[in-house]
Amino acid sequence: MQLALAGETVEYADTLQPLAEELLIRACREGNRDTHLALEYFLHEQGRHRDAEALTPPPEPPVPHDPAQLLHDAAAGDATALERLQKVVGRQNETFHQISAAAFTGSPALWSWPAKLARAGAPELVEPLLRAGADSGDRQARQRLVSFLDDQERTHEAEAVLRAVSATDRYALNTLFHRLWPHRPRTARKVLTEAARPGHILHVLAVLRPLTYGGRLPRDRRFAITAIRVLARLGYEPAQVQLARTLLAEADELEREKTPHHAILARRRDEAHRLLRQATPGHREARSLLGRVAEQEDNYAEAAYWYRQAIDAGDYEMFPSLLQALRQGTPPNDGEVLYGLDADGSLLSAW
Repeated sequence: MQLALAGETVEYADTLQPLAEELLIRACREGNRDTHLALEYFLHEQGRHRDAEALTPPPEPPVPHDPAQLLHDAAAGDATALERLQKVVGRQNETFHQISAAAFTGSPALWSWPAKLARAGAPELVEPLLRAGADSGDRQARQRLVSFLDDQERTHEAEAVLRAVSATDRYALNTLFHRLWPHRPRTARKVLTEAARPGHILHVLAVLRPLTYGGRLPRDRRFAITAIRVLARLGYEPAQVQLARTLLAEADELEREKTPHHAILARRRDEAHRLLRQATPGHREARSLLGRVAEQEDNYAEAAYWYRQAIDAGDYEMFPSLLQALRQGTPPNDGEVLYGLDADGSLLSAW
């Protein structure tokens, strides 16, 4: 087309325009919308305006099938869609599962369909769709189902929804625990116990960690620290590191007091050291913490040892700390941190 319109001297010039036009027409038949615009331009450039205006644009590409469209149309008040949705929910067929799986995809602005569906006069359709979505593992569907049941004062059913997945889902565990604690402490402890298994200890610690911070009620702190201590005694390294962090924080608080309890302070730090050393074989954070503790005590040789151990385990953020320990506490500048050290601690040249 470009050659034909340029008017340049080319071989077979008399067949060039018909050939270009035929190729464009064939591409248009295949549904290429860009080629349709090119053909229209090609005809106009030749002064064939009527032929250009007579062209039929290729059809719009089909819209991808959206299983949730029926749901959103019904929630918007479309009577036909609402009637069809009632039949789909009643049959609980493949279409029903497709709709429930796609109900919370797309824009969050569309996630208000449960309330809209209730206002449209079909509140009985909301719960089956939410339950199917929750059963498929959709967290948003589960959250909305819990809220739906709470609004109807069906508290035990809402908790049962969370309880079904609390052993493996961190959000559900945290939500359920705080619904139970401190009013039903025995059930709250049982929920954590069920989740305290290899692979999910981090979920339990994520629930307990905020309870150990200053400002919490003494009862909350006692419970959380006791629970973490039990996990640490069972040999879970993340629990050992978390307990050590808590003990070191308590020691720092004691040290800031005008008349610190030196014996208690020493016991806290000794226990933290012991826990961190127990955790070092499989937990690199334990190594970096031991380095920081040693550095606070001006033991730079030991700090450098533990920082190297942490770096060897992949904690490369400890490199500036290693350089500072090797320099007896003098912080490195940014340029030095970029270049690195050789095995004996000497600075490497720039890359």
